[in-house]
Formats: sequence, structure tokens, C-alpha cells
Amino acid sequence: MAGTVDVWLFPASALARGALRAILASYDPQRRDARALTLRHGEFGKPYLEERFVRFNMTHSGDRACVAVSAEAEVGVDLEAHDAALDLAPLVARFFSRAERAAFAALPRAQRRRAFFDGWTRREAVFKALGLGLGIDPDAFDVALEPNAPRVVAVRDERFVNPCRTLLALDAGPGFSAALCVETECGGVRRRALAEAGIATSST
Repeated sequence: MAGTVDVWLFPASALARGALRAILASYDPQRRDARALTLRHGEFGKPYLEERFVRFNMTHSGDRACVAVSAEAEVGVDLEAHDAALDLAPLVARFFSRAERAAFAALPRAQRRRAFFDGWTRREAVFKALGLGLGIDPDAFDVALEPNAPRVVAVRDERFVNPCRTLLALDAGPGFSAALCVETECGGVRRRALAEAGIATSST
């Protein structure tokens, strides 16, 4: 089981002021300067620390950003603003599994936009925990679309068994959906504030 996963939710404007590096540096047992840390990217673009003292993932959408950090397990996090102008139909057809498409079509129209973004962030969080891209067969797994009920309903590809152990909805505020995936069973989620990493938020 992984220990507690830290979740940092903050204004996206703080990314330009080094928020990601400051967050990661706050975990460094050697207390190196944040600018000295070495960030790399995996085959499908997932970032990682060359120093490897924590695992992390980040996301941003609209005016918000989120970073998830674990000392022990791979994590994936996704955050999406509810875009009222987005045409959902082609995205559902291309990226959702057959079961998810059927569940989406059965929903009242008034519930579909929220369900789409909940489902999308949950799928993305699973992909990002694995470090894989969107080119994977959508039917490799199914997620639930109901609000505040994140779970993996079915798995048809062995690569997704472990990363589906923990899938959680995150409260990112009105007009946003967010999800966290942890490759093992998770001991809990702790919300953190940028001030703890030495980043002021008064001007954001």
C-alpha cells in the first residue's frame, strides 16, 4: 500500500513562478535548490524527477493547476474545466469505451457535460499513472461516470490492473472535474497549500 498522497491545488498562474519545482524541492531530503532538480519526460511525455525521491504528476486547465506527489507509488492526476462550448459527441465516440458510451447515452442531456468531464479526467488519471498516451484501446478499461463515484468498473488489459487500484475524485471547485489515480492502494489524500512550499499566493 502507498502512503498518503499529497495533492496541491493552486492558481495556474503560479506555474510561471516556479510552483512545480518549489513543490518538489519541499520533499528533497538533501534540501537542494529547486532550480537544481532535474526534470525528465518518459516516452509518452510523463514528467519525472531524475533524483527519484518522489513520484509526481501535474495537470492544469482554465485558471487552476494541480500536482499530486507520492513518496512510494506512481500517480496520475487530471483536471479539466467544464467547457460549455466543447462538442462532446466526437470525443465520446473516439476516446470512451463501449460501456462508457452506452452509459453516457443513457444519461439525461442535462447531466451529460458533467459526466463527460468526470469520465474524461478519470480515464486520463489512469493513463497518466501508467505513463501511457491516449493511443491505447479505449476498451482496455471502463470507468464510472457518476459524480463522486470514481471507480474502474472493468479491466480488459493486464497493464491496467495495478494502476486501477485507487481512483479518487478530487474537489477542484465549481465548474471543474478532477481525478487522482494511484498505482497501488492509497493510504489517503492530504491537501497541501503553496505557502507550505514557499510560494506566495496573494498576487495570484
